[in-house]
Amino acid sequence: MKEEKPMTLFLLSAGMELSWIYAWATYLTLSFLHRSFPFPETLGMFLLASVLTALPQGRGWRVIEIAGLHFSGFVLAGLRMVYVFFGDPSHPFTNPAWLAQFLNKSRSPLEWVILFFVAFWCLFLWVRGVGLVRKPFRYRTLTSRFDLGLAAFFLLFFTKLLVKVKGGFMMEEDVSLFMVFSFLLFGLLGLAMARNPSEERKDFLPSFKGLGMILSFTLTILLVGSGLILFFRPYLSTLAEGAYQGVQMVARPMGWVLVSVLRWMFFRGIHRPEEALPPPQEGAPGPSISTPETGGWFELLEKVIGWGLVGLLGMALVAALGVGLYFVIRFLLSKTSRSPKKDALWRFIPSGWAWLKAFFARLRREVFQGRRGSAGAIHFFQDLLVWGRRSRTGRLQSETALEYGRRLKSRFPSLRREIDLIVTEFHQEVYGGFPLSHGRRVELRAALRCLQNPRHWPSRLKYWLREEDHLDGSPPSL
Repeated sequence: MKEEKPMTLFLLSAGMELSWIYAWATYLTLSFLHRSFPFPETLGMFLLASVLTALPQGRGWRVIEIAGLHFSGFVLAGLRMVYVFFGDPSHPFTNPAWLAQFLNKSRSPLEWVILFFVAFWCLFLWVRGVGLVRKPFRYRTLTSRFDLGLAAFFLLFFTKLLVKVKGGFMMEEDVSLFMVFSFLLFGLLGLAMARNPSEERKDFLPSFKGLGMILSFTLTILLVGSGLILFFRPYLSTLAEGAYQGVQMVARPMGWVLVSVLRWMFFRGIHRPEEALPPPQEGAPGPSISTPETGGWFELLEKVIGWGLVGLLGMALVAALGVGLYFVIRFLLSKTSRSPKKDALWRFIPSGWAWLKAFFARLRREVFQGRRGSAGAIHFFQDLLVWGRRSRTGRLQSETALEYGRRLKSRFPSLRREIDLIVTEFHQEVYGGFPLSHGRRVELRAALRCLQNPRHWPSRLKYWLREEDHLDGSPPSL
């Protein structure tokens, strides 16, 4: 069976697992401790266990290294969970003072039970996170996880019903209700994506291709979005309450501006003539002068329009921040353009290992050359090839020695005699069969030293800074 979209199936499977695990953890924590189970720590511990399990796969790590990695991650995540339940809020998590205070504190039997309860859930989350990655994301595996989650939710709701009917205890807890819907959405979408027994490509009918793609994309986004909203609903509610209070604080000073705008929009150009009133008699109270009442509908309209404008302003602000954040992240993650000149210039710098290797090879030739016998013209021609390659004038594969010598002489006219001497002796030894004499060997060594003289480096430098690469791909050097 072909496995497709392993990352998508991993996220959907993680959503399924976390839905029923967090529902059970929240119900038990509210029942015994009268507080909710921390959601960020639950999500972080589960995903950390999965990531640390997937990281060493296929890398050939030792078992003790993997065990040490998991032990370190579990201890770190467990300490964070213990800090949430037992830590002193006056000390941050990074301050070890809370840990020393926790270890030195004497506990009652009930506190020990709570500590073992927290440790059990930490270990359970870690084991489930490890098991999520160790098993392949196939249809049979996802169906097993889906059945297990359904059984867990059935047992949870049956327990709540039993406690309500037999014990008369009704606990206000709606996390499990939202989690079951997110579990169903994640599970059904994951099963639909994993059920692909054949490797044949499937496509829509020609007349329904566009409509099918639009409907599939819309349905996928709707299911995933609904599942995420229901999954993060507890913290989205807290975030919404905080955002509502923040909007109130920001919009309160602008209330008079909105009222002025509304009055200008609805009462612009309306003039009400004042009625002539008779002068008040002595001793009689004068008529009260008041503005006409606008009625309750106008106040309601002001509130509706005001909140509508504030909502639109908030949505526009959030959208602008989101778009700006998207472009900032995209810019930071983008790669800069590669300049041919700079790229070629950087490649001129040889690596340390290549330089050392060439240095020791040359040192070996110089030291042990006498033991192998005197160098012939072929040896000097090979040195000429190395010199030309380092001068960014490598020899072509289809180029003869004579043609290569002509090209070197055209590029370095001041070294024509030395280059011509090495090429001529190479021809006589290879094609003529004449061995190199001692006098000629001395002349060739002098010619080679002249080629390597630093006074000729400026003439070689102008070919280093060109955009075209030298032919054999090796980095030039002096």
